[in-house]
Amino acid sequence: NMHYLAGKFLKENLSSSDWLAIYIDAGAVPYFSGMKTVDFGALHDPYLARSDLSSTERVDYFFAKNPAAAVFTSTSLDRIIYTPESDAITEDPRFQNYVLSKKYPSPLNNIVSYPQLLFLRKAVFSRLKLDNNQ
Repeated sequence: NMHYLAGKFLKENLSSSDWLAIYIDAGAVPYFSGMKTVDFGALHDPYLARSDLSSTERVDYFFAKNPAAAVFTSTSLDRIIYTPESDAITEDPRFQNYVLSKKYPSPLNNIVSYPQLLFLRKAVFSRLKLDNNQ
């Protein structure tokens, strides 16, 4: 459900030529968005699946395509709390170019909570005139 909603939002508001970065549970977001995807779950990303990259190289790869959007799995609906690698990505100065734009709560909140947080590059966010408290 949340993957569908995120993918649908991206398809309606961004171009299929834009890049999407997903950390780590891509689910169906790439399918529904129709966007080119850097997938840290390595399901849709042969480069990550077949490469033995250092932590620094993996963080650099996240930013390499200058993604217009990024979707993160988290254990919190308010900020990204997930893995040391997700911390390294979000603490990188390049991530300051992204704004939390949409929150997709887990439909199983009473059992397990892994919401999806959608970030947009600031220029995209400004163009869409979104309220980042959604």
